[in-house]
Amino acid sequence: MLEIFTLFELLKSITQPANILNFQNEKNQTIIAYRKIENLNIDKNFISAKNVLIKEIKGDEIFEKNPNEIKPIASLTKLLTAVVSFENYKEDDSFTITKEILNYNGESGGFLEGEKFNRNDLIKAMLVGSSNKAGYTLASKMGIENFVNKMNEKAKEIGMNNSSFVDPVGLNKNNKSSLNDLYLLSEYILKNYPEIFRFSILPYFDINGSYFRRIYNLNYLIPYYKNFILGSKTGFTDDAGECLLMLVKFKNSPIIFLGLLDSKDRLKDAEYLLLKLKKYYGE
Repeated sequence: MLEIFTLFELLKSITQPANILNFQNEKNQTIIAYRKIENLNIDKNFISAKNVLIKEIKGDEIFEKNPNEIKPIASLTKLLTAVVSFENYKEDDSFTITKEILNYNGESGGFLEGEKFNRNDLIKAMLVGSSNKAGYTLASKMGIENFVNKMNEKAKEIGMNNSSFVDPVGLNKNNKSSLNDLYLLSEYILKNYPEIFRFSILPYFDINGSYFRRIYNLNYLIPYYKNFILGSKTGFTDDAGECLLMLVKFKNSPIIFLGLLDSKDRLKDAEYLLLKLKKYYGE
């Protein structure tokens, strides 16, 4: 069962996928080459998303549809917000919900003025329930403008050269990226902060402030495919359409990035692709 491993362990010791060939060169060094993955029979016309990328982490591109197009990414932004929060705050740092924070759109988390939470509680609320208020609370501790500057600096450091951010949660249509850039972000998170993806696939989590509440995951595929999904983030705005990023792993596969932008039905698209990959790699 995949849940007995940490994401970091999975990344360090990936099961050799079906499309890898090992051979020795003239110096008896092991060379790894990738065969092109065939027979997935993915129908581009079935997928409503205008942008799709399926790619093995550190490996082969499996399927693509406009992966370099720069588009609004809505709440997929929050993965980068989580990275900046991990790199600039301690786990036990305290964050206060202010009156100004409550003016931002979104009800997830049911936050009240004056409530205090630690870093990880807010990151979980932001990733699981896609709480905008949690994201803005994280950013406001150092000043929103300063925080967003750090997001853009981190994106450039990672190599996300087609990405730019103007807010910490993705409400603004000028928060833009491409699927190839989001792949690089996912690679960075796996290597440095795998906890972020562990948080992201919680079916729900309980949070206590002034009162008890339970926040449920907006990716409804997670309970049905929990043995395969290692990371997840949903997003939606009118400008971005439905967005989804997932990391998945099957019996004979490495970790695989699956990204969708500007979909009319992200869960239908993602489940279709997930089942195609599951059939190819095996359970």
